[in-house]
Amino acid sequence: MPHALHPRLPPLAELCITIPSAKRVFASAPGRPRRILLNNVDMAGSNAGMSRKPYHAIPVFRDMVDRCARLCAEDGFPPFVDIIVDAAGRQGDHVDTDDIGYTMLKSHPALVTLELALAAFWRHVGVEPAMVIGYSPSRSPLTRSRLS
Repeated sequence: MPHALHPRLPPLAELCITIPSAKRVFASAPGRPRRILLNNVDMAGSNAGMSRKPYHAIPVFRDMVDRCARLCAEDGFPPFVDIIVDAAGRQGDHVDTDDIGYTMLKSHPALVTLELALAAFWRHVGVEPAMVIGYSPSRSPLTRSRLS
């Protein structure tokens, strides 16, 4: 779905295919830096498998997802990459949202990981937000990406 607030902003799926186009879309006029606002997606705005294409098409996105998954696994969290990419065969045959294992122990790390991966992608294509707004667990990684 195209971004509702900016008609020239291509959907993320298109950016997955042609990352150089993002640099043109976000280019500003000489002497006028473009101010970008990032708004987080809360848990209601996300669903299982919604980042399958970026995960497979954008190395910097995939690297951040895999890094977060590895760090969380080292701390004893259950696997959650299946929620992000709906990867059949990767961590199970399918994503079962009715399973008792689909809890906050999986969904919150998945949401935070998704936001960190998106922040890594935007930074990779040269987009630095001037402001971050939102609420829920995903606010923290977006803010952290803005400050670092």
